[in-house]
Amino acid sequence: MTDILIVEREGCVDCANANDLFARLQREGVSLNVRHVKSDEPVGRRIIEEIAAVEVPIVLVAGHYFAQGAIDEGKLRQRIAQAGQPDGERAGAAHADSAQPSAASSHAEQPVRAAGATDAHAARAHDCGCEAA
Repeated sequence: MTDILIVEREGCVDCANANDLFARLQREGVSLNVRHVKSDEPVGRRIIEEIAAVEVPIVLVAGHYFAQGAIDEGKLRQRIAQAGQPDGERAGAAHADSAQPSAASSHAEQPVRAAGATDAHAARAHDCGCEAA
């Protein structure tokens, strides 16, 4: 079972989309333990501060920063699969990913305390209330 933590805000479209994705994965038989944290709760505020988040949702997979804002389903599936592998195999997979780093995955193997943030979502012009701060 893979632990997922989502920091979210009520009324956030990307948060609702992420929750729909998690529910669909679970219906497909993917074993997930999803924990929901509001962005204004102490834990949510701490995570937002530690990764300097600029948007929600913020998703941690197996205790490691995965992404914020709109969630890429393919990358999420890959990260969940990697989370279930022994450390040596996961490190090899992370190394393979590093050949083509992306803003959403470059910090995925780091614990949340060491993770950086992306601002890809901020480039989209809309008013969904998804800003983290």
